[in-house]
Amino acid sequence: NGKHFLVWQVRLGSDRTAIVYTTENYRPLVVIILLAIAAIVIYFVFRSPIVVKKSIANVGMSEGGISEAKIVVRVKNRSPSQIISIEVMDNVPHIAHVEKELSIGSMQPHAILKHPKKGVVIKWSIDNLEAGDERVLSYKMKSRLPILGEFSLPAANARCTIGNKVIITNSNRVSIGG
Repeated sequence: NGKHFLVWQVRLGSDRTAIVYTTENYRPLVVIILLAIAAIVIYFVFRSPIVVKKSIANVGMSEGGISEAKIVVRVKNRSPSQIISIEVMDNVPHIAHVEKELSIGSMQPHAILKHPKKGVVIKWSIDNLEAGDERVLSYKMKSRLPILGEFSLPAANARCTIGNKVIITNSNRVSIGG
């Protein structure tokens, strides 16, 4: 009647009985668990020792659009050892410029350069960052004209040398408005 059944042809012994054994195969489960553990170990061995997060605070509005915003870049050392000589760079598109501002609790930019393709490039130099420490870098961006709709900012990046290896870490991209 459209149903499927699993059937065995069994020869019964002289006492008209048959012995049936079932076994469970746990090898695929063990292999999956070992692969998951190996993936976690590989992640922790090869992950970047620096974490860079970018966020927006204090968005100013004028004439129905975005006129200014404070950009905050957080750089954290998640390795168990000190990292020296970290260079952090962020870009601001041509539609905006960086305003000189003295902000308490955050590092000031080392250099603010104009780039023909990238817009304004902001550089910070961090001499050393102890294990678990975090630095807050911020600047105020002011647009030349009010920005209507959504405005996306490129990712910031941090570059350092550990041993003979150059490590580059990118932050998240952030959007203003929407």
